Amino acid sequence: MTPLLHKRPDDLRRRLCVLAVLLATMAKPLHAAEARPTGAADISLGELGQLLHREEPATAVFHELQYRRVLKAPLERRGELYYAPPATFEKRVLLPAAETYRIEGETLSMSFPGRASRQLSLRNQPLLGGLLLSFKAVIGGQLDSLGSDFATVLKGTADQWTLELRPTQADVARYIEVIHVNGRRSEPLRFEVVERSGDRTVTDIEPR
Repeated sequence: MTPLLHKRPDDLRRRLCVLAVLLATMAKPLHAAEARPTGAADISLGELGQLLHREEPATAVFHELQYRRVLKAPLERRGELYYAPPATFEKRVLLPAAETYRIEGETLSMSFPGRASRQLSLRNQPLLGGLLLSFKAVIGGQLDSLGSDFATVLKGTADQWTLELRPTQADVARYIEVIHVNGRRSEPLRFEVVERSGDRTVTDIEPR
């Protein structure tokens, strides 16, 4: 298999963006019980981590729009998300064509109709591996541990908050400028990945 880092820059950037959005959605505690009563006070990273922490499997549906400078209209995708703690996540694209991205531990599996499934080990890939480990910290509610890989800015209250993640590792920051996560209480509702190229991907999440 050709190493991912040897692929064309555009292909690598596209796959990184897909994985970034995919991993970001892993932080969602769908149908999770609230960890604490909400209020008007500003929320801290520690408190948000408690809200995001979950221990049971969960599912959701998503609506994604990919804005590309070379296209007149955004690319639209719809599908399902599945997360089983502590490290299994699956993004199933149903429309306009079936695609499946599954993360099991440090292995990414990609399936497309009419093509053999591909697997990629993230252990020896500093670009994707570092990104994966950072988002695992989000899944576990350990947001303070993101400091080594992301510059984090959290604004708002438990009722409505915004988390900004800016990559500090050069291999990631080369492609991804910032990830915005908007949420309410224990539910991230929108993820926006802004690329250095000016392209961006917006994913809206609806819990089941």
